[in-house]
Amino acid sequence: LLFTALYDEYPTAKLGDYKKIRVHLPEPTVEEGEVTALLEQYARRAAKHIELDRPAQEGDTLHIDLEGVLESGSPVPGGKAEDYAIKVGSHTLLPQLEEGMIGMKAGETKEVTLTFPKEYAEELAGKKATFTVTVNAVCEVEVPVVDEAFAKTFFEVDMATLRAEVKATVMQDKMAEYHSKVAEAALSQASGQMDCILPESMIQKEIDD
Repeated sequence: LLFTALYDEYPTAKLGDYKKIRVHLPEPTVEEGEVTALLEQYARRAAKHIELDRPAQEGDTLHIDLEGVLESGSPVPGGKAEDYAIKVGSHTLLPQLEEGMIGMKAGETKEVTLTFPKEYAEELAGKKATFTVTVNAVCEVEVPVVDEAFAKTFFEVDMATLRAEVKATVMQDKMAEYHSKVAEAALSQASGQMDCILPESMIQKEIDD
């Protein structure tokens, strides 16, 4: 058998005067407020969970085991967790579920039945489910103050040094993003000056893909 194939040649691009391309983007700066915000984020990560010997109240952080089952008997997708930390009233979970945890003590187990909102994910919208909640601990979260003691305790430097180091880190991230944008803008200008005739077959293949 003899087969004959006919195909379009891959086009050759002719570049414009790319050596004259200049990209003008404002160089990044770091505001002191950005440094403060990042330090406060570090402080929240270093927060202590102090266990309380009382029923849970709104605003408390609970460590819970959670398992949800639909009315049909099948498990709720993503509805199982172990030792999950949840701040009551944060609306991280469904409001009915968080409200059902108020008044529970460490070691208690409770079933909370609810109906998923109509605007929820399509597979769960409007369906009934029962969640079994076990509270392992009722806690108060103590976030350290961002001060000299915080800097020395967690980073072993003074506050001025810590702020300088954080500022340098933020600047490094911003500069990496800046260089990426400069490269993207330069390539965009270069492609705009490029002379290249694309065969119809390449365009059609892109549409098909």
